[in-house]
Amino acid sequence: MTRVLLLKPLILSGVMMDLTKAYHAFIRTVYPKNAIRIADRFHVNHYVTEAFQKNT
Repeated sequence: MTRVLLLKPLILSGVMMDLTKAYHAFIRTVYPKNAIRIADRFHVNHYVTEAFQKNT
């Protein structure tokens, strides 16, 4: 016999996450309307630095 554990999603106001498409899709599926997606500082810094280096 297989048991399945179903969890009710929490009501969140924000989710700190990686910037990959998989995380965005997951959050959109589990918390479609009530969670603000917040990009993690490391990836934002990385993309901004990379953009500045390409333009100079």
